[in-house]
Order: sequence, then C-alpha cells, then structure tokens
Amino acid sequence: MKFEITIQTFRRIVTTGILIFLSIHIMIALAVTFFQGDFRLGNSKVVRLYQRFVHLGPFYREEAIKSSPHLVILTNGKAIDPIQEQANEYQAHPWKINRLAMRDFVHRTSNAFYRVRNKERSAAFRKLSRVTKARYPDIQTGDSVSWVYFHKYYVPNERLWVNDTLFHYFFQMESETQW
Repeated sequence: MKFEITIQTFRRIVTTGILIFLSIHIMIALAVTFFQGDFRLGNSKVVRLYQRFVHLGPFYREEAIKSSPHLVILTNGKAIDPIQEQANEYQAHPWKINRLAMRDFVHRTSNAFYRVRNKERSAAFRKLSRVTKARYPDIQTGDSVSWVYFHKYYVPNERLWVNDTLFHYFFQMESETQW
C-alpha cells in the first residue's frame, strides 16, 4: 500500500498547522502583555526569548518612560510647544499619524540645532525657522524670537519631573529669502 498525499490533504495539514501556530502565538502574546512575571511560564526561557525578539513593548511602564523633549517658541508675548502640540493632537485624533511624524521632525531638528556650531547658517536653523513661521504666520521680519529646548526627566523614587535645558537661543526673524 502506497502512501499518497493529495493536494486537498496537504492544504488541510498546512491550514491546521498555521491555525495552531497562530493560536499559540496569540496566547503567548496576551500572556506576556497582561501577566508579565505573574505566572509560572512567564519566567521560562521560551517566553523570555519571545518577549525579547517578538513581543512589542513594554508599554507605559514607569521605568520605560525616561524623558520628554520640548521646544518652546517665544515671540510677541506668546509661547508654544510644537512638540507637545503635535503629541496632544495625535492623542485627541489617533488616526492622524502625520502628527507623530511632525513631532519627531521638530525633535530631531532641535537636537541637530543643539549640536551644530554655526547656528544661524545651519540647515536645522532654517527648518526651525520654517516651523516658527508656520506656527506664527503673523510674525514679521525683525521680530524677536526665542527658542528654549529642554528635556523633562522623570525621577520615579521622588515622583517628580526635572527639567534640563539644552539651549536657549535668541534671534531676530529675517526674511525667508535670507535662509
């Protein structure tokens, strides 16, 4: 008697295997997400490897939150924080993913501006000037502008936020043709 596997039998075996694999994957993902270390298998080598290489997270644990960047733009007696504004807009409307991209852009550009030597001739200066002009469309050439870039660090054992100012930069807004 010869053992033959038909295409239909092969499809059933593959489908069953995939369903078993997905079921195990979902069970492990839920267990790792909601019961970290609370159950016996949570400390096993398999689950630890799964946590390390497959599972996304940890999310919103106190020790995972280290710092929060902020850029405050001050002009004409008004102050805004475009990084925080974009984060708030995203939290209010989670489908607006572009808000996170804009928040990250301002954060990266502020970091680049902090690190560059010739500040007003840098690409980071031009980009932050465009962000400032976009946020304050009524700003005029010659108006004084101040950028304050700082990080807020959370200290868990003291339960307080500590500010670390990276730069405080003053300049007068020039026409766009000059940058």
